Amino acid sequence: MLTIIRFELKKMAKSNFYRALLIGCLIFILSYYIYVHIHTMHTDDLILENEADISMIQSEINSVEDSIEAGELEAEDKETSDRLEDLKRTIRSEQEEIKLFESGEWTPLLNKEIEQYEQHVENRIFRDEYYSAAWPTLVTEESKLEYHKWLRDKEITPVYPIHFLSWVTLYDQVYEPPDIEESIKKLSTKYSSTGIYFTNHVFTFVFNILGACFFLFLFGDMVTKEGLGKNGSIQLLRTQPIRRSKIYIGKFLTMLLITFLLLLGTVLLSFILGTIFDRFGDWDYPVLIYGEEFSFNFMNMGTVLLQSASLFFLVLIFCYSILFFFSIITKKALVAIGLTIAILFAGIGLSADSVTSMIAPYIPFHYFSVREVITNELALTLENSSFSFKQGMIVLAVSSLLLWLMTYVVTILQKRFS
Repeated sequence: MLTIIRFELKKMAKSNFYRALLIGCLIFILSYYIYVHIHTMHTDDLILENEADISMIQSEINSVEDSIEAGELEAEDKETSDRLEDLKRTIRSEQEEIKLFESGEWTPLLNKEIEQYEQHVENRIFRDEYYSAAWPTLVTEESKLEYHKWLRDKEITPVYPIHFLSWVTLYDQVYEPPDIEESIKKLSTKYSSTGIYFTNHVFTFVFNILGACFFLFLFGDMVTKEGLGKNGSIQLLRTQPIRRSKIYIGKFLTMLLITFLLLLGTVLLSFILGTIFDRFGDWDYPVLIYGEEFSFNFMNMGTVLLQSASLFFLVLIFCYSILFFFSIITKKALVAIGLTIAILFAGIGLSADSVTSMIAPYIPFHYFSVREVITNELALTLENSSFSFKQGMIVLAVSSLLLWLMTYVVTILQKRFS
C-alpha cells in the first residue's frame, strides 16, 4: 500500500497541472490576505478616526465661540453653555480613547460599551421583548453584551468596530428606516488580519461547494490517469500481485493524505501571514452559536476552526467517493468530474426543496455550508435543531461508506463481465 501511495505522490509532484493549481491556491491566499489586511481596522486607523472627530468637534466649538464674539449668541445662555460643555466633554473622551488605543488597554473601552447598554438590555429581558423582529432585536443586543463581556473577561483584543451599529443576528428581519440595513450589515462584517482570525476568514470563504469543486479538479484524474481501458497503463499494475481493490484504496488514501496536507498548509500559511504582518491572534475569540428558543452561546474560535476543518474534510471524502464511483463507471476523467459536480449541485438544489421533510437532516448535501452548520445558522434558518455538527459528521461518513460499497459492487461486476 505504501508503494502505491509513494507512486501516486511522485506522479503528482511531476504534474504541471497540480503545480499550476497549487500555485493558484497560493496566489489566492496571498491576495485574500492583502484584501483582509486593507479592510482591517488597525490601531492607527482608530486613532485617525478619533483625531478626525476631534478636529470636527473643535471646528464646531470655534464656530460657536465666533458667534458669541460676534454677538450672535450669548455666552451666559444656558443652551449655548451646555452645548459648549458637551462638545468639550466629547473631545476629552475622544482623547482618552486615543491614549487607550496607543497603550493597548482594551478593558476600559469594553467596559464603556458594556455600561452604555447593560441596563437597557436587562429592561428588555424583563419585558420579554424576544418576539420583535425589528433591528436591534433583543437577541442581538443581549448577544452583543455577552460578546463584549467575553472579550473583557478573557482579556482579548477586540476586532473593530465594536459600537452599537456593528452587530446583527439572524433574528434581525426588519430595519427602520430600511435604508440603514446595508450600512449596518457592512459595519457588522468584521475583518482581522491576525493569524487566527484570518484562518477563520479563509475557512468561511473556501469551505463550501466552491472549495469542494477545487479539490475535485485537483484529483479529477487520479483514478483514470493511467487509463482504465484494455490498453491503459494501469493494466501493468494489474499484472503484478496487487489486487485491483488495493490499487483503488491506495489512490484514495493518497487523495486523503494530500488533502490533509493542503488543509494543514493553508492553516500554517494563514498563521504565518497573520503573525508576520499583524499578530498571531486569540484562540479564545468568541464566535456566536445559535440555540433554540432565542438562546445562544459562544464557542472559542480555535474549536470553531477545528470543527470546520473536520466537517469539510468529510465533505471532501463524500465528494471523492462520488468521483471514484463515476470514474470507475465512465473511465474518463472529464466525464467523471462533470457528473460529480452535476450531482453535487443537483443534490444541493433538491435538498433545498426538501427541508421540511423528515429525512432532511439525513441528506448529506445540506452540510456543504460548513460555517452555517457549525454556528447552527442552518438549524435556525430551517427551524430544525437536528442539523448539527455531530449529525453532519455521521451523515457524511455513512453516505461515503455506502458510496464505497456501491463502487465495490460495480468493480466486481465489471471484473466478472469483462
